[in-house]
Amino acid sequence: MSLERAAERALVGALLLEPGHLDDVRAWLRSDDFEGTAESQSFGMMLALREQDQALTPEAVDAGLRSSLPRGTQLADGAYLVTVMQETPEPGRASLYGRMVLELSIRRRVTEEAVRLRQRAEGASSTPELNLVFADVDTVRRGVEQLHQRETLAADSHSVTPLAGEPLRPLTRFPRYEEGLVEQGAIIALVGQPSSLGTVGRWLKPNDFGDDEAGALYAELLALHDARNPIDRLTLAWRAAKVGIEGPLSIALAEGRVETVDVDPVVSSRKVLEQSVRAAVIAVSEELETVALDAKVNTTSVAYERLNGLWPQQRRLVKARLSCAP
Repeated sequence: MSLERAAERALVGALLLEPGHLDDVRAWLRSDDFEGTAESQSFGMMLALREQDQALTPEAVDAGLRSSLPRGTQLADGAYLVTVMQETPEPGRASLYGRMVLELSIRRRVTEEAVRLRQRAEGASSTPELNLVFADVDTVRRGVEQLHQRETLAADSHSVTPLAGEPLRPLTRFPRYEEGLVEQGAIIALVGQPSSLGTVGRWLKPNDFGDDEAGALYAELLALHDARNPIDRLTLAWRAAKVGIEGPLSIALAEGRVETVDVDPVVSSRKVLEQSVRAAVIAVSEELETVALDAKVNTTSVAYERLNGLWPQQRRLVKARLSCAP
């Protein structure tokens, strides 16, 4: 038997043995917090009986479920209820068992939402699609906030939103090969039309580049532009050599092996930003999946901080879209 199922069964048994404790948990625990069907059925019927001011006994729970559930779907029958009552370690600890059930439910819910968010982000490749993803980000964030409020009720604390814990570690990005090509193309386009850096620099950052060399070259382009120094393929290659940037793109710039293509550098840079934002949402989703499995971490605190941290990304998407508007 899993720890999750053991906690749920212990809570059901404790409430049947000492029904008065139901009032201690029903303000912050719901029947859909239970993963087990029998446990969810039992708790749901206990809540219904309490609302009807009926005695909370195994017989009443069994009878109520028999009369309300379709035939053959009742798992919390009389034998089950007697068994969980016998298994309960300590009947007086219903609130403690309830907090266990809630925490496990929170972890399960955050995992499910993170998986859905990651899948949605993986299918987004344009600003309109990413804006829809951010609608999902907001939905998940508000869901986490609601989970936290139930969590604080259970702990008898009064925190409206999850408190930030220790500083979060930077998330790692693993760029795809085709994303690297887009980034290199943006660098070449900006070298060809450096006047665009005044626009692009307002919303595209060096760390938006998954390719380290491309990101470093972009940082040097911004530095050259801000200093009003000349910019062409050779001046950038020279600057790269001065600061120790190495890689195939730097070599190609020095040797003149880059094709000057007729591409709008603002549009090309916007594509880099879209890739970066998409990668950020995926990285956060994957982080939430990992955090939800770590019992040492407060899931709602980390999830809330990570999700809130995504909003500056959307604001930059808006700026980039306005820059590309005709």
